[in-house]
Amino acid sequence: MNFAGQIKEKARQVQGKLILPEGDDPRMIEAARQIAAEGLADKIFILNTEQKFSESQIEILDPATDKNCEELAHRLANRVENVSLLEAERLVKKPLYYAAGQVAMGKVDAMVAGAKNSTADVLRSALRLIGVRQGSSVVSSSFLMELENQNFGQEGKLLFTDAGVVPDPDFEQLADIAADAVGLYENLIGECEPRVAFLSFSTKGSADHPMVEKMQKAASRFKTKNPAITSDGELQGDAALVPSVTERKAPGSPVGGKANILVFPDLDAANISYKLVQRLAGAGAYGPLLQGLAGAVNDLSRGCSVDDIVTVSAITLVQGKS
Repeated sequence: MNFAGQIKEKARQVQGKLILPEGDDPRMIEAARQIAAEGLADKIFILNTEQKFSESQIEILDPATDKNCEELAHRLANRVENVSLLEAERLVKKPLYYAAGQVAMGKVDAMVAGAKNSTADVLRSALRLIGVRQGSSVVSSSFLMELENQNFGQEGKLLFTDAGVVPDPDFEQLADIAADAVGLYENLIGECEPRVAFLSFSTKGSADHPMVEKMQKAASRFKTKNPAITSDGELQGDAALVPSVTERKAPGSPVGGKANILVFPDLDAANISYKLVQRLAGAGAYGPLLQGLAGAVNDLSRGCSVDDIVTVSAITLVQGKS
């Protein structure tokens, strides 16, 4: 069974509550119906739509008539500096803010948006109402890559991080991003051994440069904070993924050329790499999956398909119930 099938089965087992704030997009309407038909959620709340549904799992919510918006406005005004209560009352009637508020208050388990809104807008609403998870210093993202060649990663499944949010993380942020990626990978893949590689154009000091030093410091910090997790760095891509190359370039590496979580030095490297692997190798690319938030929210590409929305919804439901 491929990853989409596996994650949908997990979603059926956990039976969470999902909110979709972009009900004015036809793809969201169709996705809600497909999620209901496949039994992926206990309840699906949809906003901003005039569509009628016969499915019992789907319920339309209207922020304008929800009495809980007053509580939500107070939460927003208290959390965000320079947002007055009057401004907060206006904001929480907006679909993205309202939906993020439902996650923040524990009324739903998962939120999926981005079919019509930018990543920045989705993130802003989530950060203002949900905030950063305790123990994490930054909100970041990963792409779950599924390759036909199952010799790489966990039966072909690799996590690329951060490929969608933080342009130029420092070494401390990279260590936290890697830790959040480990949690996400374990959550999505199930029983597996995370093997983290901090990537560079250098392997074990083969080059001397501030960018290399950043990855060395990130790998060291991660290992200190997460000694039970198999990790290594700095490693070139082939030394992280091909055991025979590891033996030559980094003999004794604990990762052993079998990395399944790849930590990139910056957004340029990660985003370019995931798109190249997706297009040249025909890999499945699921993401950007947000990590580091105190609640389960995921973003979509504005070019997403209905199937994309359904799969990301299943992923987010699993995240929200874990």
